[in-house]
Amino acid sequence: MPGPCCILKIFLLLPKTTQRALPPCIAWMQRRENRMRSNGLDLASLVTARRLLLNSRDARKQTRTPLQKKTNVLDHFKEDQALLSGNCGCRESCQNHGNKLPAENLDIKLADLINRLQDPDQGVSDPSESRRTRVEARVSVHTEVKTEFRMEYRSLERVDGLVLRNSQLAETDRYRFEFLTADRLRIVDKWSNRCTTIWGDPHVDVDDVEGARDGDFKDLSGSNTHTTFMLLDGTRLTITALDDGIIEAVDIYKDNERVRGYGGASSLFNEGMQYFQQDPVDLPSSVPLGDVVRAGGDGNDWYSPSGSLLWGQTTGPAIQNRPQSVLQMSLTQEVSQAVEASISVDTQV
Repeated sequence: MPGPCCILKIFLLLPKTTQRALPPCIAWMQRRENRMRSNGLDLASLVTARRLLLNSRDARKQTRTPLQKKTNVLDHFKEDQALLSGNCGCRESCQNHGNKLPAENLDIKLADLINRLQDPDQGVSDPSESRRTRVEARVSVHTEVKTEFRMEYRSLERVDGLVLRNSQLAETDRYRFEFLTADRLRIVDKWSNRCTTIWGDPHVDVDDVEGARDGDFKDLSGSNTHTTFMLLDGTRLTITALDDGIIEAVDIYKDNERVRGYGGASSLFNEGMQYFQQDPVDLPSSVPLGDVVRAGGDGNDWYSPSGSLLWGQTTGPAIQNRPQSVLQMSLTQEVSQAVEASISVDTQV
């Protein structure tokens, strides 16, 4: 018997006749049937398999063209019975065409018929539906966490009055004033180790509140040119700056002492008179207070003259007495994520 992948031609079986030569197709079919029976196969089973294959094909065609006329089940039954009994009417066709096989016969793999007999629910692929597309998407997320812990111990040196350390640093016994850049000034309460930064045009940033913009000079409406910070040790710090501009000048008063500094909005800044100056050339006799805020809380909370909180949040105790030293601990975490996505499309025919 040929291998399972050989092609089996299924023909219309005619009834046997006596004393007459059989058409070539009928003789070939009988020889094939005898060989199938010798191998345990039954023609009726093959006809049944043929019907299953045709029904599967018709069902797919009906799905694509719903208006196509359906064949009656009774007609199918009669056709199969005719094939099995030999009353199919193919003798004349076979004689007219010699050894040529009828055009309506199907080329069917024997292995497909055998598998279909063993598993009736198994489908046979339709060439028009054999294209398969597989889409695969992959997403990977990489997370990196960097943790930094710092601990700083600092002994507090006693400072008398208002002292100018250098062009970017002045301090009193409780406060340190750092002129960092042309538009950035930091006020540090050394006793509570809290700081406030005035930056930009101008914004207010307190270090114990998340974010870099916790207030603006525009929040105060009394003056558009001057803002004064009244500190807990009696020091006065007045910033000359438009509410939508950068720092022009900083004036610090402590008792009878005074320090003046110049920011990026001053014409003197580009002439070498940058930051704090020991002997400023244009020291005015007085600088208006303008809008006034007062320090309170844990050192970097700022209140209006009426006592309402403007900027900041009390996150620690208020420090009333001078400490001998300060221990500062900080924990910083930086989290970064990288997302990679890939999509692959595989089409098989």
